[in-house]
Amino acid sequence: MKKKKMKEKKKKKMKKKKRKKKKEEEKKKTKRKKKKKRKKRKKKMKTKKRKKKKKEEKKRKKKKKEEKKRKKMKKEEKKRKMKKEEEKKKTKRKKKRKNMKEEKMKKMKEEKKMKKMKEEKKKKMKKKRKKRKKKMKTKKRKKKKEEEKKRKKKKKKKKEEKKRKKMKKEEEKKKRKKKEEKKKTKRKKKKRKKMKEEKKKNMKEEKKMEKMKEKKKKMKKKKKKKKMKEEEKKKRKKKRKKRKKKMKTKKRKKKKEEEKKRKKKKKKKKKKKEEKKRKKMKKEEEKRKKKKEEEKKRKKKKKKKKKEEEKKKNMKEKKMKKMKEKKKKMKKKKKKKKKMKKEEEKKKRKKKKKEEEKKKTKRKKKKRKKMKEEKKMKKMKEKKKKKKNKNKNKNKNKNKNKKKKKKKKKKKKKKKKKKKKKKKKKKKKI
Repeated sequence: MKKKKMKEKKKKKMKKKKRKKKKEEEKKKTKRKKKKKRKKRKKKMKTKKRKKKKKEEKKRKKKKKEEKKRKKMKKEEKKRKMKKEEEKKKTKRKKKRKNMKEEKMKKMKEEKKMKKMKEEKKKKMKKKRKKRKKKMKTKKRKKKKEEEKKRKKKKKKKKEEKKRKKMKKEEEKKKRKKKEEKKKTKRKKKKRKKMKEEKKKNMKEEKKMEKMKEKKKKMKKKKKKKKMKEEEKKKRKKKRKKRKKKMKTKKRKKKKEEEKKRKKKKKKKKKKKEEKKRKKMKKEEEKRKKKKEEEKKRKKKKKKKKKEEEKKKNMKEKKMKKMKEKKKKMKKKKKKKKKMKKEEEKKKRKKKKKEEEKKKTKRKKKKRKKMKEEKKMKKMKEKKKKKKNKNKNKNKNKNKNKKKKKKKKKKKKKKKKKKKKKKKKKKKKI
């Protein structure tokens, strides 16, 4: 019986062991399963995490790349802009330099012009003075010449008067001479006539004497004589005619000379008249000249005045131009200042914007980090929770098992007790 009991005990023990083993195996199995599951989940989680990380990394890289690209583009844009602005400034400076150079050149040109004008004016004035001097000299010379001319004229007049008187004297002398000659010719004529008549008489007498001697001859020569006579007559007639003609010619000549003298006188008179007229004209010419000179002087004065006014006007315009240029420069300066201010403000805005963007990105990063940390924390919490739950479950199971064990033990004890009691009872019965 004892043996039996022992056997049963052993059996029970074995059973218990077996059960325990089975339980442990089951436990192990479940544990393995759980582990496997956990491992799987972990792997899954890890893969998921890795994938997520990869995705995030990809995203981040992409973002980084994009950011880099954007920054690069921004930098390039900025560089380009700066280059553009620099070029603009350069061109502006160049333009300014050019303008300044042009202005300088203009100024120099104007100064040169002014200098030239001054020199020209000086030269003109010198020329004028020279001219005036020359004019005065010429005037003086002219005056002297005119005086000399007048004196010469007077002299000439005197000479002419003398000549005229002389000529008159000579003419009178000639007239007298002519008269005397006429008288002489008349006497000669008379004498010749007388002589002729005497000759005739003599001839007649001779003829008469010869007539007697040469009657025959006479008769022969009568005809001839007659002819000769006629010829002589003709000759005389011719001579008379000639003389008459000569006289006529002389008369005509005389008349002509008288006419000539009269004409000369007339001419002289005319000349005198013309001289008078010429003098009058000269006087008028001088008057006109004087008037002209006065007009010239007046015009000159006017011109000078005009020139001075023009000069003043030019000076005023120059001044105005200078003022305008100054204003323009000031305006330009103001504009430049404004532009610089604007650019500075723009730069400031850009800087501000950049800083804001930086801050934004920083905040985003912080937020992302925070979120990441929160996620991590959450995960950790979940993990902890899971672990806790697992431990709890484990403990629960353990406690349960413990309780079960205890209960079993108790039951066993009870059973044992019961058995013992029964045994005791049995014993008692026996």
